[in-house]
Amino acid sequence: MKRHWLVLLTLCGFLAQAEAQKAHPWLREGDQAYLSGDYAAAEEAYRKALEAEPDNAQARYNLGNALYQQGRLEEAAREYEAAARSAVQNEVAARAWHNLGNTFFRLEQLDKSIEAYKQALRRNPHDFDTKKNLSAALQLLKQQQQQQQNEQQQQQQNQNQEQQQQQGSSDAQKQQQQDQNQSQRSPQQEQQNQADNAGNPQQQEQKGQSADTAQPQGQPQDLTREEARKLLEIMSREEQKVLKKLRKGTGRKGRPSKDW
Repeated sequence: MKRHWLVLLTLCGFLAQAEAQKAHPWLREGDQAYLSGDYAAAEEAYRKALEAEPDNAQARYNLGNALYQQGRLEEAAREYEAAARSAVQNEVAARAWHNLGNTFFRLEQLDKSIEAYKQALRRNPHDFDTKKNLSAALQLLKQQQQQQQNEQQQQQQNQNQEQQQQQGSSDAQKQQQQDQNQSQRSPQQEQQNQADNAGNPQQQEQKGQSADTAQPQGQPQDLTREEARKLLEIMSREEQKVLKKLRKGTGRKGRPSKDW
């Protein structure tokens, strides 16, 4: 999938002469075990080389390769990072950062993987394999971020739907409780409610009577013009009769009273 740099002692000529004299035998033994696929033996040889030369970046880098092949990725990552930071030559540092990026990629730590690839390209800007691996890590990280965003949106939608359902259930329960309270009212309460809504009939009757009464009791009503004319005519006729009687009484001679 991704090129994993392997630098063997027989392929590198940048070790200092003093380091080669101390670590050389163990490095050669480790390289032979590594090429034969005996990564445990290679690990042991490289550790002995580091005991002889603790600052030997090449021995530490090769130890990282042996651990990587055994699937001990976290241990390999520590050795790669130590080799990359202690290496004097850019070539060794670039390969260490590259392999560290591969290790973090397998550990699914894409942020660290991307940073390691960038460090490798700073040491060797023209490394095509590192560029390709960096592009793959960036693309995968983008896909993961998009997937996480979609999952968060879906989770938010589910929460909103759940809240709406709970709100609807609460409203239905309230309405059910109101209906139940309404059905449990006693006949007396219903009659009282009807009386409250309709008002007091006796009061309405009294109001109706006062509204229908045009004048208070005992107070004469005003006569119409026609009624007044007739009344005057009657009074005039009665007055004529009285005057006529009086005239007759005045013309009659009275008898003297008897003298007993």
